[in-house]
Formats: sequence, C-alpha cells, structure tokens
Amino acid sequence: MQRLIDSWNLPGGVLRYLYLMNPGLPDQESWFEPWAHSRAWIMAEREWPRIQAELDGGRLTPLGLIRQKSWNPLDLSHQHQVLAYGYELSPGGAAIHVYDPNHPDDDQATLSLQVDGSERTGAAYSPVDEGFPDLFCFFRVDYTPKAPPG
Repeated sequence: MQRLIDSWNLPGGVLRYLYLMNPGLPDQESWFEPWAHSRAWIMAEREWPRIQAELDGGRLTPLGLIRQKSWNPLDLSHQHQVLAYGYELSPGGAAIHVYDPNHPDDDQATLSLQVDGSERTGAAYSPVDEGFPDLFCFFRVDYTPKAPPG
C-alpha cells in the first residue's frame, strides 16, 4: 500500500492529476486560450521528450493517464497508471508500449500519440477500457523506486 501512496508523489503528483483532469483545460491549442497550453501540447512538447529520454536510457517509465475530466477531486480514482517499456516512432507520432496492471497478460497494450504535421491531435489507448473509452492526456509520473520491506 505504501508503494501505491508513493506513486502519487504527494503533494505535487496529485496536483498534476487535478490540473490535467480539469475540464477547463483545452484539449487542443487555441489562440483564444493563451493562458494555458493544451493537453495535446503538454503530451507532445513536454511529456513525450521526457518519456523518450527515459526509455532511451534503458529505464522503465511510469505514466499517469487522464481518462476522465472532472472538477471533483474524488474522480482521481478514475485516473490510471501504467509502466512504459518501449516505443516505436511513425511519421504521424509514436506508439508507446506499456504494461497495464489492469491487463497484465496483454503484451499489445499501447499508448498512441498522434501528431499530424504541426497539429497535435492527442492520444489513444489500446486496449479500450469499456468504462473509460477516452484518453485525454498522459504524462510521466515522478517516482523513485524503493526496495520492498524485507
């Protein structure tokens, strides 16, 4: 249980989830909303380079998934975490291979980041979770591994 609590990286980790699940945060960049970068920009410009660098360095990378937009802090329970272990680049973006504890035997689980030209279009997750078919954002979770108690 302590390792689960550690994965939230209190208090900053929880604040990050709350910020990215905020319904007022735009999904795409817009000249109308210059006060904040969109979820698509955050994934493509800030998070993906960090994730790629970690994976290129041979390190597994924990990722937070924003699967529901909400103002309600209790909806943090609807967000999710996976562990990235590799990726493939394509002309339209990247496919990030992940281990999902909700689908432990699925070696085909991937996050897809689509970038069409200069337009950042967002992300998708496979396998689709029936309860949460959409993926609004993903980000690298700051986490320091700890040895289990002996």
